[in-house]
Amino acid sequence: MKGTATRIWSVALAAAAFTAVAAGPAAAADKTVLVYRPGQSAQEWAGRGSWDDSDDTLCVIVGEHYSHLKATARIAPASGTGPVFSVTDRSPQSGVCTDNLRVPEDRLYRMTVTVTQRNGDTYATSSRFYT
Repeated sequence: MKGTATRIWSVALAAAAFTAVAAGPAAAADKTVLVYRPGQSAQEWAGRGSWDDSDDTLCVIVGEHYSHLKATARIAPASGTGPVFSVTDRSPQSGVCTDNLRVPEDRLYRMTVTVTQRNGDTYATSSRFYT
C-alpha cells in the first residue's frame, strides 16, 4: 500500500508542476501590426506598427507609397488599466521609434495602428500581444 500511495503522490506533484508551468504567463515576443487601405495588395501596407520585446520599443512607419498619410501606433493594457504609449510618423519609409519604455513584463497588451489620410479617412488594425 505504501508504494501505491507514493506513486499517487508523485503523479499528483508532477501534475501540479505541469499545471503551474502551463498556467504561467505567455512568452513575450516581438509584434508587428499592418494596416491596409481598401483594395491594397499585401505588399502595399499603408502603416506598420511594431513592438520590439528585446528593448521595449514601439515603432511606427508610413508605407513607402503614401506620403499623404499619418500613422500612429498605440499600445495599452488589454485590461484597460496601466500605462499607455503611442508614437506617430508622417514620413514614408523613415519611421519613428520610442526610447525604451517602462512596460510591465508578461502583461497582455493591445497594439492599435491607425492610418489617417489628409481628407480624414481613417483605417485601423488591432492585435493583442504579451510584453
